Amino acid sequence: YYALSYDYNGESLAALERSIQQLSPDPALQPMDRTLRLYRIEFWKKFSIPLASLTFMFIGFPLGLMALQAGRTLGIVLGLILASGYWGMLTAIDAVGLRLMTLPAGLITFSPNILMIIAGTVLLRSYFRK
Repeated sequence: YYALSYDYNGESLAALERSIQQLSPDPALQPMDRTLRLYRIEFWKKFSIPLASLTFMFIGFPLGLMALQAGRTLGIVLGLILASGYWGMLTAIDAVGLRLMTLPAGLITFSPNILMIIAGTVLLRSYFRK
């Protein structure tokens, strides 16, 4: 209950790392501790969310090229859809990260960024093949 009611967003990176170290004295119990898992996910989110601007560049460039041909409205609509989808993936990270304890927290939190880079690469390749 404590982990779900605690606000992680106000913590600095150093404070979050100290909390992780305090919660993980026994390495054998680490995979089963939900509070520790939430702290690790929040720790990696502090790196993945700022890098999202670079991943949006990978997908925004091909969408911008397509919007030049199809019109400005299509680019705006697709941009809103992608931003909403990225936000939805970020909110789902907590639930997925708690259920898939075998995957590293860093991989789970960077998965939306990886998916956006792959989507941008596919869009760019399809644009240049035309």
